[in-house]
Amino acid sequence: MGIIARQSIKGTIVTYLGVFVGFLTTFFVLTRFLTTEEIGLARVLIDTGTLFIGLAQMGTSSSIIRFFPYFKTQDDRSQNGFFFWTVIIPLFGFAVVAFIYWLLHDPIETVFVEKSALFVSYYYAVLPMAFFMLYQTIFETNANVLMRIVFPRAVRELFLRLFLLAAYLLYAFRVVSMDGFVMLLCGAYGLAALMNIVYLFAYGHISLRPNFRFVTRDLAGKYILYTLFQITAAVATVLAPFISSYYITATMGLEYT
Repeated sequence: MGIIARQSIKGTIVTYLGVFVGFLTTFFVLTRFLTTEEIGLARVLIDTGTLFIGLAQMGTSSSIIRFFPYFKTQDDRSQNGFFFWTVIIPLFGFAVVAFIYWLLHDPIETVFVEKSALFVSYYYAVLPMAFFMLYQTIFETNANVLMRIVFPRAVRELFLRLFLLAAYLLYAFRVVSMDGFVMLLCGAYGLAALMNIVYLFAYGHISLRPNFRFVTRDLAGKYILYTLFQITAAVATVLAPFISSYYITATMGLEYT
């Protein structure tokens, strides 16, 4: 059996295990121990973080798949410095979107404060959560192009859900406060990102050392055009699914979210 078939079968098993954990969390923990407002807060924070990284990554997840063959080498584990660029470019995108998010604090507060004051209280918690979500995705995509599918999928589908379940339970039994609960939500994504980066370095086919000479003007031009297309597409594909969540949160409250 080939490596792709083995990885796919193992990945499918991991996905179903994650679905089972998600089922237990949704049906037997969230609905029993958390109020509707608390569930709504967790939902809108995660939705905002997802929207954030959709814009901040600047199409990097797709670009990794598209441009990795240009950099790939058989005898050089650094892959011509490919990993360096996949880390730096999203960092720039994150800084830009974070600055815009900071500028929009007052108008967003005006919209949400009446019906969803709790979200306004934890407005800036989105930043660390989005940062960890961003690099969890970037590290997972890097592992995928190296044909390492199972472990990153286990992190996303299984371990992350277990981390979130632990956060819900600790808050449900009042081991932590609301502040601690939000910190644990952020920390769950931080642990997921950490597990992925440790796995990548343990695998050994990446390097943070750049190879500036390899990036020609032609290659850079192709990347910029591709990235602009991805950013344009992201505005529609990322914004659309979450509009209803924000509209309900702003006009009706976190309970309805």
